[in-house]
Amino acid sequence: MTLRRRLLLLLLLATPVVWVGAMAVSFYSAQHEINELFDTELVRLARQLQATLPSTNLGAPTDTSSMPPPLAGKEGEAEPKDLLLAVWDGNGRLVLVDREGLLMPYLPGQKGFVELMLAERPWRAYYLPSPSGRWLVAAGQRHKERRELVLALTAGPLLPWLLTLPVLLLVMAVGLKRVLRPVAALSAELACRAADDLKPLRGTDLPADLRPLVDAMNAQFERTAGLLQRERRFTADAAHELRTPLAALQAQWDAARLSPDSTTAADTLAKIGQGLARLSRLVTQMLQLSRVEHLDSISQQVQIDWIALIGEVLSDVLPLAEHRHVELACEWPAAGAAPLPLRGAPPLLAAMLRNLLDNGLRYSPAGGHLTLRFGPDTLDILDDGPGVPAEQLPRLGDRFYRPAGQVESGSGLGLSIVRRIAELHGLTVDWGPREDAPGFRVRLRRNAPRPQALGPASAGR
Repeated sequence: MTLRRRLLLLLLLATPVVWVGAMAVSFYSAQHEINELFDTELVRLARQLQATLPSTNLGAPTDTSSMPPPLAGKEGEAEPKDLLLAVWDGNGRLVLVDREGLLMPYLPGQKGFVELMLAERPWRAYYLPSPSGRWLVAAGQRHKERRELVLALTAGPLLPWLLTLPVLLLVMAVGLKRVLRPVAALSAELACRAADDLKPLRGTDLPADLRPLVDAMNAQFERTAGLLQRERRFTADAAHELRTPLAALQAQWDAARLSPDSTTAADTLAKIGQGLARLSRLVTQMLQLSRVEHLDSISQQVQIDWIALIGEVLSDVLPLAEHRHVELACEWPAAGAAPLPLRGAPPLLAAMLRNLLDNGLRYSPAGGHLTLRFGPDTLDILDDGPGVPAEQLPRLGDRFYRPAGQVESGSGLGLSIVRRIAELHGLTVDWGPREDAPGFRVRLRRNAPRPQALGPASAGR
């Protein structure tokens, strides 16, 4: 169901309810005002009649035979039969009465308004005794007169309201169509767009209510455009990086296949094995980077047990450390201090540390040391390697970037993976030369400014 139909249906259902409520309020308000008006008139009539009694020659009418008949056609729209008057003396003798007043009961001691049933019809009467007790005046009125006036005032507008309801619905339908025209135009613009058209929507001529929606959509378009741009760049870089080892493998395979010398063929096959290992490592890192790049946050976080996590990671890199003759060490904070309290995803942090340790082992000299040093809010990975020139430090962490002069195989993705996983855990990564000894340092810290170059380093990495 469209928004316009919902609004019209709501109006159709709500209007009668509102009208009934308005009529109820109007009915009770009109009834109060009309009762107040007629009660005032009854009081005034009784007082005026009482004021004339001392100068009136009162008889004692007990029937209507001696009363003159009403003048037909001279009373207009009035209904005198709905009013009555009666006067009694101190002995309860009826001394003054109109035609309807004969029905009034004598109620000695009564003062003020009273509800009566006269001839099986409801009346409202007002009794006014004189201060001396000589007279008792009563003036009454049928409730019918009051009800008719209340109904005339409240129910009179009902028919026009009912007649104007279709007109109101038509006006609302036309108005809603005009009001929702910007929404229809926005929908048409989005429907006509190509799948890769992410330019911002125009919001200058839209109502103020729609601008937050358009702003949110434009922000989403911007984020999607950035994501697509990163994916295109990642795909292009990946294709470029994969083409070189694949071409080398193809050439080495052709050389091994065509070489008659078994020794040369064995050397070529060994190179092919190295190329395959490099290619496998590159694909693994590309998959890791693709996974972490698509994460906006970590859904399931646990308190990190660094002792268990470091033990697992060191076991994974121990074969490479033995092959490179590099000693691994881990330094914990002083007794009583917790090492970098953190909540996060242990598998991601393990992948981050493996990349850092693998990188440090490859660039540490034989007989060197690779140390993990924990602080209350930091984790340093320290090696004895040559380091990176200061002018190249800002580019570390870019995809597929490797400083010039590299002798170790690599893809330039390891530090990109490290930086992204650190961001997901609220950590900052910076790198530079060690302060305590020659070598290179990578530091993970919490609540720190963005990474910057830390100064000149000793050599190229």
